[in-house]
Amino acid sequence: AGWAIEHFRERGGLLAIEIDDARFAIERGDAVWLRRLLKRFPALKAARDEDGTALADLARASGNQDVAALF
Repeated sequence: AGWAIEHFRERGGLLAIEIDDARFAIERGDAVWLRRLLKRFPALKAARDEDGTALADLARASGNQDVAALF
């Protein structure tokens, strides 16, 4: 299973929990944690949440300049 997940990630795939964690960090205004997630999973910059909303749009709408600047 571990190999399959890494193979999936090498192709830009993300797990739902990674997207949820990024959304949570955006909602909390936690730029430090979000920066860490984006460094580990760069594909998050183009990801959409379960509602189809781009994380980048959520970051801009958050009103937090530090969070929005990460996208």
